[in-house]
Amino acid sequence: MCDFTPLRNWLLTLISLMLAIVSSMFFAMAWMNAGWLAFVSVISFWAAAGWCTAALVSTYFLRQALDEFCSCAKSADCVSACGSARAILILLIITLTIALAGNVLAANGEFGLSALPMAASLVGFSGLIPFLAVLLVQFANCQPKPAPPTSPPMGPASPPATPM
Repeated sequence: MCDFTPLRNWLLTLISLMLAIVSSMFFAMAWMNAGWLAFVSVISFWAAAGWCTAALVSTYFLRQALDEFCSCAKSADCVSACGSARAILILLIITLTIALAGNVLAANGEFGLSALPMAASLVGFSGLIPFLAVLLVQFANCQPKPAPPTSPPMGPASPPATPM
């Protein structure tokens, strides 16, 4: 049976980072017209850009974990999930790059230029986050379950020791 732990951990890391990106982006957009508190918006856009960078770095480690797991797991369900994951990984890298560009533009005051990348990345995340969660479940269930351990046969019970 192949070790699913690194793949699971990197998928959960990416899902968490994408949720942080979306949260920071919405928070930043909510504070954009807050008058003198609009600096909170800039800070939130930079936070989202930081989450994007961390997520892009995490995709490298996810790819390594995916390659390791997929080279070991040979069941049809695992092969199918591996193919889907590789395709989604490319879309994820594209979406994260677009989100990073949009957040950096917005943090530098280019709200007009950042609107399209921000909207596109939010739409991308809305599809990728649930799909990564589905992949997580598919990878967890694609391998055959090991047989439960059997206990060795018990011999006759030994008589209690008698005191001398």
